[in-house]
Amino acid sequence: MKYLKVLTLFIIMGMLQGWPTPDNEVFAGELLINNNSNETIYFYDSFSPTEVNINDVSLTHLKNQRLVSKNSKKIKVYKYLFGKGEKLYLLIFKQSTLDNYTWEEIQKNNMYDELYVLALEDLENMNWEIVYNGN
Repeated sequence: MKYLKVLTLFIIMGMLQGWPTPDNEVFAGELLINNNSNETIYFYDSFSPTEVNINDVSLTHLKNQRLVSKNSKKIKVYKYLFGKGEKLYLLIFKQSTLDNYTWEEIQKNNMYDELYVLALEDLENMNWEIVYNGN
């Protein structure tokens, strides 16, 4: 009986791993974000066929989960699943921007430090790497 349970568990795990994604989505790759600036940056990423509204960005979400440290200069890896016709919107915020302005001012004036709008082909041409220099 114990072997039957273990076998059943492995069969279920195998089925779930092979579960197909919806027909209009494809696992595209892993994006490398290299922070070469002299300060910590935060980023917000979203998919949209048209554009992303900065008012949808939460400061708490931005600061809690989307940090690329200046100290380590380490490349962070994130996986992306593209839907048909979608673009990746990547907004970058420097620590100094977040320190010098209120979040309401940043949202009202669209004060992100860098905006990337990337189709799947763009990312492939960039070899899935963005180097942020802080310019």
